[in-house]
Amino acid sequence: MGLIRYLYGPGKREEHLDPHIVTGWRDPAGLEPPLRAGGRWDFRRLNGLLSQPNAALGPRAPGKPVWHCAVRAAPGDRMLSDEEWGRLARDMHSTGLAPHRRDDDAVRWVAIRHAEDHIHIVGMLARQDGTPRRFWNDYFRVREACRAAEERCGLRRTGPADRTAGRRPTRAEQEKARRHGRPEAPRVTLRRAVSTAVGAAGEEEFFTRFREAGVLVRARLSILHGHQTWMEEAGISDLLRAERMGHLVPGMRGVYGHVSPAMRADLKGALQECWEASLRERARLSVRSIMPVLDALLAAQREPPTKIGSHSAPRIGHQRATRLAEGNRMRVDW
Repeated sequence: MGLIRYLYGPGKREEHLDPHIVTGWRDPAGLEPPLRAGGRWDFRRLNGLLSQPNAALGPRAPGKPVWHCAVRAAPGDRMLSDEEWGRLARDMHSTGLAPHRRDDDAVRWVAIRHAEDHIHIVGMLARQDGTPRRFWNDYFRVREACRAAEERCGLRRTGPADRTAGRRPTRAEQEKARRHGRPEAPRVTLRRAVSTAVGAAGEEEFFTRFREAGVLVRARLSILHGHQTWMEEAGISDLLRAERMGHLVPGMRGVYGHVSPAMRADLKGALQECWEASLRERARLSVRSIMPVLDALLAAQREPPTKIGSHSAPRIGHQRATRLAEGNRMRVDW
């Protein structure tokens, strides 16, 4: 198994020191890979034991059979012993992969330590009894086990896994920030900018604080937001507003309240006024549009055409002046 070889190897920067198994689905002393005559590890027995349940399933075996979880202590925390790391790893039963005291039927797994501040838990997703494995929401169950270990061992407390705490930057984000010479990941910078901007007195100050922090903001405006604002300014009933927006009115008011024809008539009048006002504002920019529908609506906002009569051509012949007065018209385009 390539993952086991990597965990026992020197690492990318020679950071793996004294790799060994601290616990597993059975006594770790019987799982530790032996050293060959040349000083290299022999993983054949360990890999064979881990892979046996997966091989026994045959075509029912999962396509990705390995479950891997790295558990790391925070900088500044005390160094945990192998026994303490082993107890934390045995809390793996919280994920549903290896229920407590039922390791003979559950998945096979080991916890490998190759540094002072973290361990790697490696499990196979094929159960020994052949039944389907159950690890729904395993991330949150592992998080609960980590919080219990933080309290038990006096480690730095972290946020709960209730999806309310801010997400930490991933390793890829941290590496990218380091390559670009940034002191921290953009996720952290943006979270700090938002925390500062929320104290603004209004919308304009909110976005101003963002720009001062060097954050590029692209406001996304929705037509539903404008429609809701129009109805609120016109004093439309909340029952009718909720119906128009596709929302439900909570409580008994939503049960006994009903929209009347008078309410709908008031809404039509208010929206018609808003529409006409917006059309006049558009005409102030230009009374023409390349869109045929809008151009036809703006026609009423244009000035009437100017007539050219016989008085405008006193020096030309009588017949030509009459023809111009009767038939020719000129529109003034803006």
